[in-house]
Amino acid sequence: LIFERMREEMATGKHMRSVISFGYDKAYSAILDSNITTLIAAALLFQFGTGPIKGFGVTLSIGLMASMFTGIFVTRIIFELLSNNKNFTKIPMLKIFPKTNIDFIGKRWIAYTLSIIVLGAGLGTYLMCGDKMYGIDFRGGQIQEYSFIRPVSAEEVRRSIDAIGIKDATIQQFSNKNQVLVKTALDEADKIGEAFKAGFKDNPSELLRIEKVGPSVGSHLKKNAFMALIWS
Repeated sequence: LIFERMREEMATGKHMRSVISFGYDKAYSAILDSNITTLIAAALLFQFGTGPIKGFGVTLSIGLMASMFTGIFVTRIIFELLSNNKNFTKIPMLKIFPKTNIDFIGKRWIAYTLSIIVLGAGLGTYLMCGDKMYGIDFRGGQIQEYSFIRPVSAEEVRRSIDAIGIKDATIQQFSNKNQVLVKTALDEADKIGEAFKAGFKDNPSELLRIEKVGPSVGSHLKKNAFMALIWS
């Protein structure tokens, strides 16, 4: 935004000091507005999110503030210092489209139509899938972590679990290929343990932990997600 404003001012033949001043002043409101909007979203992530989401909200906020400070203040100081040089009379900036005259307002109905289609598709998918689209964290269930003697693949684990009729399990593998995380909607630890014994006879497994996620926790997460969506 700043550079585009500076290009516009240079096109009118202004002095470099005026170009820098007008470029930053005219872009300031748009930059501030967009960054404050994103900061509000980051605050909502921190308020309603869980551990990793809260961390992302904090990281996003720090990055935005650092970017604003650098983009608005640091770069302006650099340009002001460069403008003291008598030879600094022009800033070469790449302009891919020298003349743009797109009638965005006249074509707004195309954007309206596409937006309605996307929103309708999303709403239709939600209504058709219902609770099936929720993960263990929202529906409640059980998380089991297993460790094998030798590395295993998620496909091998999936085949062993499918063989005992558990089709809705989620398999997650760590950087350590010896360990896998299995998420199920019901208490299936005993069945899965037996399936691993049968499917991996030469690669014994050990159940490291079982963590249960109750429906109340899932309901709380859904409520927070809904509130975050409304506020955003």
